[in-house]
Amino acid sequence: MGRLHRKKTEAEKREKRKKIQEEKQQNSDAEKVYVPAVKSKEKSKASLSEKENLIGKAVRYLEESKGELQKVVWPSKNQVLASTGVVVVLVFVISGFLGLVDFLLSGLLSLILQS
Repeated sequence: MGRLHRKKTEAEKREKRKKIQEEKQQNSDAEKVYVPAVKSKEKSKASLSEKENLIGKAVRYLEESKGELQKVVWPSKNQVLASTGVVVVLVFVISGFLGLVDFLLSGLLSLILQS
């Protein structure tokens, strides 16, 4: 038997929506980072820092990619051969079917055009 639920009033619904909006606002405020203005002499240091940051991101990406590839369960040689065989057989079956349909339709079209 299902549980009995009390219907929420409009005021409770508005209050819940308001609370969710406030939480979203707090989260977005927390993500904002203050970046001070950079003076002309400090610009070269900042651009160097950005390049190093870019290199660090690239290195981290490659490390994470390597970790993900180690988690992959690679198929065995027998599984690869079986899957390849299924694909090759299906290609021949479908190409034969399409060739037969093409042959029949071209013959039908030539009969219609001759009369």
